[in-house]
Amino acid sequence: MVWVLIILDYKNGVSMKEYFKYFIALAMLGVLLNTCENSKQRVPAAKAAPPKPTSQQSTTNKIESDCVDFVVMLSTAEVAAELGESESYVQANYKINVWANPSSSGNRGKVVGKIIPGSNCRLLEKSGTDYKIQSPFDKSVGWITSVQIKGITKKNPKTFEPC
Repeated sequence: MVWVLIILDYKNGVSMKEYFKYFIALAMLGVLLNTCENSKQRVPAAKAAPPKPTSQQSTTNKIESDCVDFVVMLSTAEVAAELGESESYVQANYKINVWANPSSSGNRGKVVGKIIPGSNCRLLEKSGTDYKIQSPFDKSVGWITSVQIKGITKKNPKTFEPC
């Protein structure tokens, strides 16, 4: 449709250069309108501030929320050595399964997620040699065994800095 109008106007003496100017102006107007529409943000209603905890509560809450246990998975190099493969092979092809149930239950159930070697996973629960974790890879929650881990460390769950 547009090409027909351009050809008809071109025959009537309107140059392609002028058409190009009109096209650019319309495109810029469209971008401007789209930008204005996208920049509208909804402002949430103000919430009441929670009551301030006592100094003992604040210290306890700070420790609990700012420093939690993380499971350190075996590194890519350690998995590669165990499998007899190269590190690049492990990086490209190997993921650790996260299971629905602990191995001590006798039935692991189905695979509910994956972990990349060398990851640090938030520890949610420990049962014998099994660890319930949250995978940083796909956010799945499930169980792994102690054979797959290097150790436990404490980190801030927001910044992932050691504590």
